Amino acid sequence: MAHNRYQIISQQLQISDMDPLSYHDKFWKVWQLQDEWNTHMEHAFHSSWLVVVDKSMVSSLNPQCPGWLNVKQKPHPFGNEYHTAANRETRITFGLELVETNHDKLTEGPHARKLLLNEMPPTAALVCHLTKSLWGYGQVIALDSGFGGIPAAVELKKKGLFSTLQIKKKAHWPAGTKAQEMCDDLAGKEVGTIQCREDCKGNEKFWLSGLDDSKHISIMLNMWGTSIRDGK
Repeated sequence: MAHNRYQIISQQLQISDMDPLSYHDKFWKVWQLQDEWNTHMEHAFHSSWLVVVDKSMVSSLNPQCPGWLNVKQKPHPFGNEYHTAANRETRITFGLELVETNHDKLTEGPHARKLLLNEMPPTAALVCHLTKSLWGYGQVIALDSGFGGIPAAVELKKKGLFSTLQIKKKAHWPAGTKAQEMCDDLAGKEVGTIQCREDCKGNEKFWLSGLDDSKHISIMLNMWGTSIRDGK
């Protein structure tokens, strides 16, 4: 195919059949694709027991693209970033939400009002929104330290979902947990030593599993119990 013909065909391809909106929205052509994908997957796909919530990149080298980001730790760092929910076993993504930059963030329209924000903290609202189609089914949601937080784990439990997440030390461990106490106990122990503790936040019980690594102490929090025993 000639290059000019390819360019003409490409110019006619669209991802939306919506008319331009009456207000300023740089993402107006994307919302229909995102919303219809999420709606379709909610009815056509039901995830098995383990779900991963993470971030993914849609590669683009055009810095003029709305929402364009440079996320240095990603294999393809340039483009649009999406929050995603995917089944761990099949690797099928069933939940998408575009990450808006501060420069392009919406101030009006239905997508400017983030769901569940009036009910819970922002990160917890995001995780619950991405997993809405699973509420009440008891799956385990795996979260890294970017999404992982005790409020998110507690809110997922209220929605009928369990969770397991990494809690990373920055200035301090999450307030109100025994993570720092566990960290102190593991300090100086042989590499590979494991320690588990039961903890709670309000009325919600959870378990902490700590591993003494060669460089740092890694702690996982889960809401579904543990079969790991203390020791090496």
